[in-house]
Amino acid sequence: VVLYALSHSSTLCHSFYTSLLCSAPFSDLDNCYNRLLLIGDFNFSYAHPNSQSNAPAGWHDTLKEQFVDCMKPTASIPMPTFCHNDKITSTIDYAYASLSL
Repeated sequence: VVLYALSHSSTLCHSFYTSLLCSAPFSDLDNCYNRLLLIGDFNFSYAHPNSQSNAPAGWHDTLKEQFVDCMKPTASIPMPTFCHNDKITSTIDYAYASLSL
């Protein structure tokens, strides 16, 4: 699944992730997490506490419980994917793989 979440509105971003959780392949809980890659521009950073408002808790829980963050090697900081004014960096693009992969 390739994602692109809007960055200009936290409300639209939250709605996007809410609707995504209710759609295929996420709605088929028995089969959806076996062979799934999530790749894209999530447009928020999990490292910042206020990012939780851009997606429902269920989305964050699903990522933590069902996927491996391929952008963050074990026990290290995530690789930056966004730079603002050559000084501020963050990770807003992600690649997640199902635990079974």
